[in-house]
Order: sequence, then C-alpha cells, then structure tokens
Amino acid sequence: MPDPERYNVIVWSAQECERNKAENWIKKMTGYLGDSFHPVGKVDMWEMFMVAYVHKRDILRCNSVETNLLALGVMNIIGNKGALIIKFNLYDRSFLFLNCHLVAGAWKGTQRCDMM
Repeated sequence: MPDPERYNVIVWSAQECERNKAENWIKKMTGYLGDSFHPVGKVDMWEMFMVAYVHKRDILRCNSVETNLLALGVMNIIGNKGALIIKFNLYDRSFLFLNCHLVAGAWKGTQRCDMM
C-alpha cells in the first residue's frame, strides 16, 4: 500500500461486503492511517459502504460534509442496488464521491442506464 502521507484525501469504498466484515475493514483502514487522517464522512447501505478521510493538516479547511444514499433495488426501495455519496469542500474545492452498485449482466445495459 502506498505511503498515505503523500495524500490529502483518501476515500475507500466496497460493495458486496457483509456488514459485520465492513466494520472490521473500516477499523483496519483507520488503524493503518493512524492519527494522520480523520474520517469526515461515512455512508453505508446493506452490503455497500464508503468512508472519506482527510489529512490532519487539512482538517480545519474541510467543511460542508454531506452524505446520502439511494436505494435502487426491488421497487426502488431495497438497498441491495443503488448508490452512496459523500460530498465535502476542502479549501476552495468541492469534492463528490459516488459508489454505484447496479444490476449485473451484459443484457441489462438499458436497465443500468435507467438506474443512473
């Protein structure tokens, strides 16, 4: 894994990760990053999660953190498919990170486009 000190922002996301295992992975990543990074946003839905970390040297310049999720599974209610969003401002820049987990299969391209 690269040296995290080289970065201002680290965003980590996964899909099809069992909820109990997701928390363990997040703890491991937070432990790896140590005191140098602070989690500024976390969002999860079913077996998806996303966490954004900002370096401690930049944390006072991070603001307007927002998280959101969109369930697109059965009847657009169930969260087995959908999207996770983390948005924040850092210095004078706006960042938005999106994790989409859409239906699989080459024949479902139209359905994937409709989900977007």
